[in-house]
Amino acid sequence: MKNILEAENSIDFYEMLETYAENGHPEIFDDLLCVSLTFCKDETKAKYINKGIENNRRYAFRMAYKQSMLYGNEELNLTDEKAIEYLKYAADNGDKYSQNEFGRLLYLGELVEKDEITACEYFLKAHTTAPCNATYNLARIIELGYANHKPDEKTALSYYIEGAKNNYEPCAEAVARIALKNGDKDLYKSVESLLEHWNSNKKLRELYAID
Repeated sequence: MKNILEAENSIDFYEMLETYAENGHPEIFDDLLCVSLTFCKDETKAKYINKGIENNRRYAFRMAYKQSMLYGNEELNLTDEKAIEYLKYAADNGDKYSQNEFGRLLYLGELVEKDEITACEYFLKAHTTAPCNATYNLARIIELGYANHKPDEKTALSYYIEGAKNNYEPCAEAVARIALKNGDKDLYKSVESLLEHWNSNKKLRELYAID
């Protein structure tokens, strides 16, 4: 385990996995990238991101965006436009995290042209495969109304409830908020225990930055 944690200096470890990946197992590039993101310098991270992109790995396209736009990895030498292109590619090829992030950018008009309808479509795709954060985003814009769609609390609530059933706290809080507003005691009780669990684990929430 110690050798893996010191992977930056473990040349044999990397060479072995690289050889394996390049001989018919491109999924190994995901593992190499994952390890490098935690333990290695930006140069090594960029190397395995590019290796993954060469082998059409969705994870690498998503990490190219994150490393360039969120963590300032200059070794990737990506323009904002190219980073967004990579994110969209990952989203369009089924990466649920990229779908949610690209939807967020579209909804806010951040780095791309604002398009609330397409944003909703991406949130819906991500919700279908990974309910939680995308579910909340989808429910929230439906609740508020978007583009030419009027606010729809009933439909939004159905998504919030689904997210709450998957133990996602923001969705449970939204269910509780709507239940209290509408005086629906039974609905509030359905999420009360989950909210109490999160409140009683405040230190755990702070440790994992769950807001």
